[in-house]
Amino acid sequence: MLERWYGDKRDLVKWSVLIETAKKYNIKNLLWVVFYRDKSPELEIVHKEVRKHFKDIHQIKQLGNNVGIKIDVFEDEKWERKNRSAYIEMVLKRIGDAKKSKLLVFLDPDTGLGKKLEHVKKDELKKIFTKMQMRKGNCLVFYQHAQRVDKWKEKTRANFEAEIDKHWIVSNPSKDYSSIANDVIFFIVTKR
Repeated sequence: MLERWYGDKRDLVKWSVLIETAKKYNIKNLLWVVFYRDKSPELEIVHKEVRKHFKDIHQIKQLGNNVGIKIDVFEDEKWERKNRSAYIEMVLKRIGDAKKSKLLVFLDPDTGLGKKLEHVKKDELKKIFTKMQMRKGNCLVFYQHAQRVDKWKEKTRANFEAEIDKHWIVSNPSKDYSSIANDVIFFIVTKR
């Protein structure tokens, strides 16, 4: 996720989907796994308090307070390049630490599932998903940005479902947000 894009219309949709999903499944704890790629140098000229108000990802915790959901923002610079496996291990530990309550884990890469730095890789998704299976009632939400291929939504869903155990079901949000952001989709994974 690039800082310059944080807080755009996709984020309005993103957090609407997350709140809707948490309420639907009666989940009070949300772990936002941020794959944060850079601090945008062009934003350095913006007054630091203005920048903090509009671009500080930790401000989202107030939204959680407003709707009765604890939002835990998980980010660490270790996720990039050579320390990526350490980042995923830290995510797995955080999921494992939430032993007594249902948890919604939101994986928020820049563009979704894939092989590049800005993606969540298939093996990483499998590790995270396997760790979450340990507790009934957990929910995984995955963000996917549009791809430049025909029928990208259908192809991406098929690729995503191929990584998920058959005892789980993949669904989409109950509301259609395409009038606001038609270039993103969300996959919501719950137990069958």
